[in-house]
Amino acid sequence: MRVDISFFSLAITAHTASSFSAVANTREIVFPLKTDQNKDVQVRNVRYAFQELIESTELFVQNSPAQFHDSSCLVPALGADTALQFQQSSPSGMFPHWSTEFVLRVNTNANSDFGWICAKIFEQKELFDAFVDTSGLYDAVVDHYNSLPPHPGFLASSAQLSNSAQLDDLFGGQAFCMDELRDSGFVVLDNGPKSTTAGHSLLDQYLHHKTNQHASIRTDSVHFLSRDEAESCGFQEHYDTLMGIATYLNDNLDMKSSPHIPMNPATQENPLTIPNSIQLAEYAENDFYKAHSDNSLTEKVVSDVGNNDRVRSNFRHYTCILYCNDDWEEEDGGALRLYPHTRNLSNANPAILNGYDFVDIAPKNGRLIIFDSCNIHSVEKVTHKTKKRRALTLWITRPDNSGIEGEQYF
Repeated sequence: MRVDISFFSLAITAHTASSFSAVANTREIVFPLKTDQNKDVQVRNVRYAFQELIESTELFVQNSPAQFHDSSCLVPALGADTALQFQQSSPSGMFPHWSTEFVLRVNTNANSDFGWICAKIFEQKELFDAFVDTSGLYDAVVDHYNSLPPHPGFLASSAQLSNSAQLDDLFGGQAFCMDELRDSGFVVLDNGPKSTTAGHSLLDQYLHHKTNQHASIRTDSVHFLSRDEAESCGFQEHYDTLMGIATYLNDNLDMKSSPHIPMNPATQENPLTIPNSIQLAEYAENDFYKAHSDNSLTEKVVSDVGNNDRVRSNFRHYTCILYCNDDWEEEDGGALRLYPHTRNLSNANPAILNGYDFVDIAPKNGRLIIFDSCNIHSVEKVTHKTKKRRALTLWITRPDNSGIEGEQYF
């Protein structure tokens, strides 16, 4: 891929707000210098950081010795003429070293090239964090990933419990479970792995951060668990059970056909794929998650009668939630409120305002629910003063070429 260009510019200033702009064919990011430090020291440290950035990756290749006010490098992977220039600017009538601005600008018609460069710099943003505000870079990287298709997931058959007798036991070997999921859009199973007090105490170390969504939408704390983390807390069986469900569905569920071509690694025979982590979520007293869809409709049009001729937000196809709450009672709140047959609603309002039927599912220990990710659902407010509602969630994906573009990755 070749950039039509010329140079890149990164503007760092003590006076303007951090921003990402796109004017004509020029892309520019501004990083304000932090004002609580000596300017000369900051400028020197930012130059050093840029040099360290170049040396940290094979993507950037130094093309000339760094000068006092000018550093540059090549980006051969994006074309032989692609150059990245880091230069302290010179306001009219002033010498460069009097200025607090550095310039790194890209002049290109290919947004993705600029995005990949920003993403690479973002990987090393800790080099700059002490001296500048990197929020403008963050915005550029989010825009970049949101312009790409989501990750298509991994082979369902790569799961530890793939084709395991444990999954047969989970579903009871009964065809009605698959019929219920296909026809009603959800199924509830009460024989999933149960959690222990000891395991919960080990999970505490991961539950320190709220989501990046506004508190008016959700207030829970979350962490995405790897298999190693789950195993260290005694939740390996929980993790493996959730990961194994996709293979069972590929083998046993009579799924509706899609007019779209599966995206690798999915196939026509095995259209469902899995992620490489599961979400741990905790709701304390008064925590909630307002009604929403895990895979809502967008305004983008596609030829697909099953989705009201609209493109979906992501590849999520089934949401699988395993609850981990011992001695949970209905009066403790925190129920999952699910509105079946709402996959074609544009938002949650019609379901709530027009009194659509719903099912409340109490988050009891070992209870597993699998439901169509497109359906509207909420987590009702937890009312118990001391109990913590915990759940493990995995989204089974069905990647295809229907025109879906990325989600928020940060």
